[in-house]
Amino acid sequence: MQPLPESLSPIRAYVDRARELKSVSAVVSHQLRVHAAAVGLALRSRDAAGTRWLMGILDELEKERGALGPPEAPAGATLRALAIDIYERARKLDRPDTAPTPRDRWAVLEAPRIAQGLHASAVLLDALTQHGPLSATELAVLRAAHQRSQVLSAQLVKSLSMERLVPAWQPLGHTAQPPASPPPPASAP
Repeated sequence: MQPLPESLSPIRAYVDRARELKSVSAVVSHQLRVHAAAVGLALRSRDAAGTRWLMGILDELEKERGALGPPEAPAGATLRALAIDIYERARKLDRPDTAPTPRDRWAVLEAPRIAQGLHASAVLLDALTQHGPLSATELAVLRAAHQRSQVLSAQLVKSLSMERLVPAWQPLGHTAQPPASPPPPASAP
């Protein structure tokens, strides 16, 4: 794949996560690239290099679609399952009430991976919007994952003098404001 032109920078997070997750799930990688292409085609800031890049990825996606074969599950379900799995794993390891310090083993070894995992989860959930509107729970998880990944990354940059771990990215696919927290589970009758 050719390097992403600057005019397509709004889709960089999707393209980068697709590359990272290809060995984990070819279906999820494919869906991220489909979403990136759709968003890229809608960008008015796209230049000739961006259009050429998009035409190339569309050709790749068409070939890849045939190679993937029939889906075992709907692509949206696979994308959602991986997003929630990554979010839950990162959340279990996170220490949101702890300020990272250079002496803290967690801050040096675990926190960077947690921030990256939360970011990946938010990107996956944002890409899920290609299959329809997100549920209230999905929107809440997207918001929580995105916000925490940005905060934790900024804390690590400040306290450990690290380079930024996650891009200054904003979800593109949802327009409704998610609730502050996931809704409570439905009570059984």
